[in-house]
Amino acid sequence: MVLAAAWLAQQEVSWEDSDIYRLKALCADWREHCVLPLRAVRRYLKQKPTTTEMYSHAKALELEAENYQLQFLEAELAVIPAANANADDLLERNLHLYFETLPCAHQIDAAFIASLTALIKAV
Repeated sequence: MVLAAAWLAQQEVSWEDSDIYRLKALCADWREHCVLPLRAVRRYLKQKPTTTEMYSHAKALELEAENYQLQFLEAELAVIPAANANADDLLERNLHLYFETLPCAHQIDAAFIASLTALIKAV
């Protein structure tokens, strides 16, 4: 979701907390039922020396599931209307709104968000 916040800012789009909750719910279902079980299988197979080929297939399937989730997320993000602000301001705003939706929001301060914003801008 941090990457989604950055991508939206680059597209000059500002999301609202309702967008974030909706997107998190949509991704959570796919993640819980597809990505995480595939990851568990891949990790299990990695520990077994005789399953190298199966491990490679599991890894590819996990990556495909994650890619599908990113494509789904991109399609959902595309319907959020553009904002009337510059990308730098939107990045910090989008990150701030995202972190406010987390259970640990009270532990995340403005300095952390400013540092993360600077790091993302540098990439």
